Amino acid sequence: MPAFRRAAAWFIDFGLLIAAAFLYQWVCLALLGRTLGKGLTGLKVTPRTPGRAALRAAVTTAADVAVYAAACVLLIEGHVVPSVLVWAVAVALFLGNALPALSPARRSLADRVAGTAVTGPGPDRPDLGLSRPGAMPPVRTS
Repeated sequence: MPAFRRAAAWFIDFGLLIAAAFLYQWVCLALLGRTLGKGLTGLKVTPRTPGRAALRAAVTTAADVAVYAAACVLLIEGHVVPSVLVWAVAVALFLGNALPALSPARRSLADRVAGTAVTGPGPDRPDLGLSRPGAMPPVRTS
């Protein structure tokens, strides 16, 4: 198979992975306000609207899956230096999304872009007992 067709096939395969990750995030957040992992720990994304869920899912998918997938395709195709550079961007994007959640405001890059916040378990949101009460207090989104 010619190199171009092989690379195109890898991009399609990884594109399907990216699409599945986005759809999982978007559908879970739009319908339930949480993904499976957030549900197990008693966390919830607010406000729960399809538009905000799509935007948050897009940022999360880009930070967690999409850029890494591009680095993998480059590496598989033998482009080591560009792969390492894209991998470095992927790590920076991941950390740029995740580390702000440890700040006092407790909002990730995805939360800030989408205008959402992740809140902890409360009396109106039962959790499965896997999180400690008050693990993440509610925050203002405006």
